[in-house]
Amino acid sequence: MLNSRKKHSPILALAFLLAIILVYVVMASQFQSFIDPFIIMFTVPLGIAGVLWMLVSYSYDAFVTSFQGVIVMVGIVVSNGILLVDYTNHLAHQWT
Repeated sequence: MLNSRKKHSPILALAFLLAIILVYVVMASQFQSFIDPFIIMFTVPLGIAGVLWMLVSYSYDAFVTSFQGVIVMVGIVVSNGILLVDYTNHLAHQWT
């Protein structure tokens, strides 16, 4: 079990990093701005802090399942951030 964790942890960390980079690039092309995707991606560490807090509070071991959950959580956080930033931009253009 420990050998498997050592083997898969760098691969999962790389997958997580690549997912964040690809999501940022896609959002930068969609928003045609580098600031709006940065604002959205700034919320990801807050979500990760919440996940780590729950893992520690329930004494759950960080393994493949929890890393997959973190990747899903990042997707949800980014989707929510896109909706909020898009609506804020819509309101800002409406008032100008």
